[in-house]
Amino acid sequence: MFNGKKIIELRKKNNLTQKQLYALNTTPYYLLDAEKTIHVCDDKKVHNTFLSENDVKIINEIKKHDNFYHWLCENPKQVIEKIIKLLY
Repeated sequence: MFNGKKIIELRKKNNLTQKQLYALNTTPYYLLDAEKTIHVCDDKKVHNTFLSENDVKIINEIKKHDNFYHWLCENPKQVIEKIIKLLY
């Protein structure tokens, strides 16, 4: 999720005006709160991806429920759709 406070913080730290904002010496991942790098493997190659702290918390909570985790892994789209229907 986008965090405007980080942009303000970096702009002030770098003594930049709003017009000079384009040179923050940071990555988009920092601005998006996606600072954790993980390696995701499929059958053919390893991919790097970035997760926010909230993403990691959600995944860790899901993994605590072994049966649900395996059900979710088998059919993620269908499981999420069922959950959404139950909630709304």
